[in-house]
Amino acid sequence: MWEELWDLEDHARLSSSLLLLITAGAVIGSIFYEHRVWCRYLCPIGGMNGLFAKISATELRAEQGVCSAQCSSYGCYKGGPAVPPNGMETEGCPMGLHPAQLRDNHDCVLCGSCVQACPHGSVRFNLRPPGIDLWTTNQPSAHEVGLLFLLLGAAFCHRLPETAVHLGQFADEVVSSTAQTHSVTSTQFQMHAAAAVCALVYPGTLAFASHALSNTIHEKSADARACQPQAFVEEAYAYLPLCWLGLLAHFLDIGLGEAGKVLPVAARSFGFESIATSGFLPELVADEHVISFCQGTCILAGTAWSLVLLRYNAKRTWKEIAPQTLAIVLLGSQLWDLIVM
Repeated sequence: MWEELWDLEDHARLSSSLLLLITAGAVIGSIFYEHRVWCRYLCPIGGMNGLFAKISATELRAEQGVCSAQCSSYGCYKGGPAVPPNGMETEGCPMGLHPAQLRDNHDCVLCGSCVQACPHGSVRFNLRPPGIDLWTTNQPSAHEVGLLFLLLGAAFCHRLPETAVHLGQFADEVVSSTAQTHSVTSTQFQMHAAAAVCALVYPGTLAFASHALSNTIHEKSADARACQPQAFVEEAYAYLPLCWLGLLAHFLDIGLGEAGKVLPVAARSFGFESIATSGFLPELVADEHVISFCQGTCILAGTAWSLVLLRYNAKRTWKEIAPQTLAIVLLGSQLWDLIVM
């Protein structure tokens, strides 16, 4: 909301204030508490990273049998001196986790401290099917699901100008009004705020409505007692790949476009106009067709991946989860229309 309504990305003072706020929170949290309490429990960026880590293709895990039968030092998470034959001196896990007790990647930062500390070679860096935690050991929580749909809604919120194009000139004027151009009490600004809120809650509302519709149909079916549907918080994790790759598609415009001009822009910001315009500093900018292709690939992959996870998480046939399937396809097609087209 701050970014959308106050045009955060185009104002250095507001952007730096946000970065300083996040940095100050991390520093103050580290002074008074251990194990990165700010990043784990308070910082929205930490929550986002932990959420997306659940669909990672890599993991650090330990063999529980080796840890319980042979280990007595617990240096992997407590830290301590070197333990022969292979253990090195470390300060322990910065997150205070034991690798044999991990259920998912949410809090693991892949620092490798436990690998260095383990004297028995129990801790290993593994490749795995992406997202396998979501249908095996995942422990669903309402706050994670809420964050998931807010992040997915952010992709729609960021694309309000593209949405306004389909709605006419008045809608375009509304979404272009920010705190920099209009008073926060003005009608246009308040309508822009209402539109941003609607965009944020839209994916979650659609997902919950499709889940409720599916349950209603299931209750009226003949085999309603034979197979109970999953709770919404368990099923909702199926939208995670679409959320991640949808946001990635949105930011590819910046990552493959504006980011390649960082050196000339930095030179111009520090007053070296002649160097910035001389062509000496490289501009690594991808062609717009390449960017569109990458964005489309991300959205298609996210939609397909979410459908696969939906099938695993719901544990029902495609016919029984038709409303959720249509919701994912609808969200994917709308992201395609807003980002790629």
